[in-house]
Amino acid sequence: MLQWSGVDRASVLLIGAGVTSALWFLAAYAFSQAFLPGMVELHARARVLTLLVLLGCAIVVEAGRLSSGLAVIGIFNMIFIWLFLQQLGFWVADGWFARRGRAALLLLAADSFLLLWGMVQTGLSRVNILEDLNPPSLALTVLGVGQFALLALARPVLHRIAALAPVRVLVGAIGARLITIYLWHVPVIALLVGLTLLTPWGGPAPETPLWWWTRPAYFAATVAALFLLSALLGRLEWPVLRRIGDRAAADWAVSVSTLLIVLAPFCLMVFGLNVWVAATGTLALAASVGLQRMRRTVTIRAEMTVPLIRGL
Repeated sequence: MLQWSGVDRASVLLIGAGVTSALWFLAAYAFSQAFLPGMVELHARARVLTLLVLLGCAIVVEAGRLSSGLAVIGIFNMIFIWLFLQQLGFWVADGWFARRGRAALLLLAADSFLLLWGMVQTGLSRVNILEDLNPPSLALTVLGVGQFALLALARPVLHRIAALAPVRVLVGAIGARLITIYLWHVPVIALLVGLTLLTPWGGPAPETPLWWWTRPAYFAATVAALFLLSALLGRLEWPVLRRIGDRAAADWAVSVSTLLIVLAPFCLMVFGLNVWVAATGTLALAASVGLQRMRRTVTIRAEMTVPLIRGL
């Protein structure tokens, strides 16, 4: 609508980049979730080897990207790095981090951040790791290990804090709406700024004292708008729970729908937002939902729901 209404193209591109910047997460998350059953099985059979193979593949891709100067090669690390970090979550679920002593966790965290510092100093990583997020760089694996170690250290304290009733209420209220808030926060901010610019006042000049003093009001308005929006749209994102006796979608339908779900936000990352990418992405997501509604005669049985991670 902005493009067809004659708004300056540079402004449209800037708004489009902001609105779609959060959507890359859908590609990485849907991809990791699609591989979840198989990766859990690999973790149960050979957890150390699985982690080493993923890390080795990530190193090979990173070496190819740095030696060739072709950033596009790094896209392959969307496979290996995100699955590596997912594997660390399985190690947490298995209790490996919980069984380590405080000294061991401190040493693991210190070594990870020391290695990360070395990667920055030698040019293997940028100072701002957010710039190495898409495609993901090898530095994210090192950062992930350090963060997992620190979270394991803080786990007893976090458990005590989480047991407090006000905290449970707050976490429940935010957590139930988290994906909606994440996906919609930039469009809501853009809308509020746009409405301000339509007023006779026009809003204060950016980074002036008055602009800073009005930021708390903008933040409060954004939070209120997001919670209102999440109440309206959040229920559309609730998963459809499968029960024993329900018919499941055919394997080919699940595979194709997963590809379509990953492809739409992936194209946004590579090509940016334009009318054609938005239209085809919307059609791809609609088709993926339609395929998920196709059922075959095989029904879900109780033994198909047994968890594969030991200790869960």
